[in-house]
Amino acid sequence: MKDNFVDNNYPLWIAIATGLGWFLSDFSYEISDKETILDHIATLLSFASVVMYIVWGFKAKTALQAYVLKVFKFELKMNVFYTFIFNIYYIVYCINSMESEYQKHKIIFSQQQG
Repeated sequence: MKDNFVDNNYPLWIAIATGLGWFLSDFSYEISDKETILDHIATLLSFASVVMYIVWGFKAKTALQAYVLKVFKFELKMNVFYTFIFNIYYIVYCINSMESEYQKHKIIFSQQQG
């Protein structure tokens, strides 16, 4: 299994796209009250950063599920809708609830064996 599920610079590019989008949006309001090309570029960069963030969330979800399956030998079920809407917050929630899910898995698996 790969150590990195995304490139090491991926979070940096998310931050750059977000920061430039915010900067261009603020800067365009300073130079003109009317809509400029900078507004469109800022919107495009903001949209790109949201898409990159969502893609990162799904890659993290897949990597976490693969890790749990490989190391603990149980399937960590994660909701696709919650991953899309809550992204990193849902992934952190799943990491925090992993111990209780693993305990449930051990109880169910031991009952099926016996």
